[in-house]
Amino acid sequence: MLKLNSISLMTKVTVGNILLVSLVLLLTLGITLQYSISRTERRIEENLLSSAMTLSETPAVIGMLERRQVDHEFSDLLDYMISVTKELDVITIADMDSKRYFHPNKTQIGNYFVGGDEGRVLQGEHYLSYAEGTIGYQRRAFCPIYGTDGKQLGFVMASTLVSNIDSMRWEIIRIYAAVAFFTLFIGIMVSSVLTQNIKLSLLGYEPSKLAQIFLAREDLLNVLNDGIISVNSTGEIVLANYAATSILGLTPDDIVSKNITDILPELKLEAVLKDGEPQHNREVIISNNTYLCDKLPVSRGKRSIGAAVILKDKSDATRLAEQLTGSRQIINALRANTHEFMNRLHVIMGFLHTNQTDEARNYIQNICMLQTRTIKPLLDRILNPTIAALILGKISRTRELDIEFDMLSGSFLPRHSSYLSTQSLVTITGNLLDNAIEAVQGRDDSGLRMITLQIRENETCLLISVDDTGIGISPQAQEQLFIRGYSTKGSGRGLGMGLIKDALDACHGDIEVESELDMGTSIVITIKDKRPGM
Repeated sequence: MLKLNSISLMTKVTVGNILLVSLVLLLTLGITLQYSISRTERRIEENLLSSAMTLSETPAVIGMLERRQVDHEFSDLLDYMISVTKELDVITIADMDSKRYFHPNKTQIGNYFVGGDEGRVLQGEHYLSYAEGTIGYQRRAFCPIYGTDGKQLGFVMASTLVSNIDSMRWEIIRIYAAVAFFTLFIGIMVSSVLTQNIKLSLLGYEPSKLAQIFLAREDLLNVLNDGIISVNSTGEIVLANYAATSILGLTPDDIVSKNITDILPELKLEAVLKDGEPQHNREVIISNNTYLCDKLPVSRGKRSIGAAVILKDKSDATRLAEQLTGSRQIINALRANTHEFMNRLHVIMGFLHTNQTDEARNYIQNICMLQTRTIKPLLDRILNPTIAALILGKISRTRELDIEFDMLSGSFLPRHSSYLSTQSLVTITGNLLDNAIEAVQGRDDSGLRMITLQIRENETCLLISVDDTGIGISPQAQEQLFIRGYSTKGSGRGLGMGLIKDALDACHGDIEVESELDMGTSIVITIKDKRPGM
């Protein structure tokens, strides 16, 4: 039964295509045929009028009537003109008494004009008319002839046989008929091929099977925990799964066919739709909840047809983000600490191997004093163990690079910040210190090599500042500092400041950058909005 239905559908498509092609041919060819015939007739009439007007102003014609003598040399020229002009059959030159001075039939010269339609031209008009002439029914153009004194001397009549016009009409009709039959034949062939390939274009599925696949795919989207929203090129929502409607607190009817800007203005999807550049793992706050958002352009070939939005709101995704963005900084910090510790052990081992016990004892005491001056104040001020470990690692790194590191005495960070998560603190502090270290390393002179850090949190705000005496940032580079992927250090860089900007945008923080080339850079971050529940 399904197979019979499929054949019936194919037949209907074929017949429908043929009827559509036939209807389009009747309409388009009918209109264009009428237009083409009318245009041909207008062209013939304009040529007749133009020929008559040109002859009426020709000195030879005027002289002929003024002298009342036939100019045989000019008559030969007119005969040649008629012979080579397809749409010109008759030219008559007559005086005010309608006596002919030229006619292609030389026996008619001296006789009087026939047709009875010359009355208006004798009154000085130029016009078109139909009349029966000596050689048949004609389409005629009349134009008066004036002498050098301005007095009318006679008229010129240029005409073509109506039978010739009818022949042109039928020639146009035959051409259009041939085009119509050829187009209809092509339409039938295309329709046949189209119907033969409909099933192939549907991947070999019947319509009912496609409906089942569509429903199964819709069910699959709806069981996902991630919210998925699809929009077209104008930003209109065309699809949203159950997770997306749950995140937004709306029903599918409230979402579909609405513009994404009206539903989620905080997504800022215009750039993705316009530029076609994907954006991954951007933080967005919806109903006081933070989500990781992927914004992906959707294209067909080279043409953009919309975008897809994926919203993730799960605790393991947040933990994974912390591992991806924060663990790198912590691992680097621990590596630096380990490296410094191993270097010191090697020094102590060297003293012991050479029996320099006093030197080893003094070296160990110096290390203890240095650690006491460094670690204890840091742990007293920075109560968050992750951030403390991060800073210690950076201090070890600066020692290896012969860079002086100073934490200002007013610094203080509680174990749990009221303004930023530990992950965001690691992202911001770690990237700022890495940039400062690279900037100081970039100096090729013997100038001051120093980095100053301050982290201070109170009831008013959280302040993070990093100053360095590095190579500085040019004004041009400062304008592009927060663009993801932009870096003066080569490809594959330029993510740190972008991550900092994303973290600050999520908590409405401010960042100020002051820099001077070959002098250094100062970056101050201020966050005044506390986290929800703090």
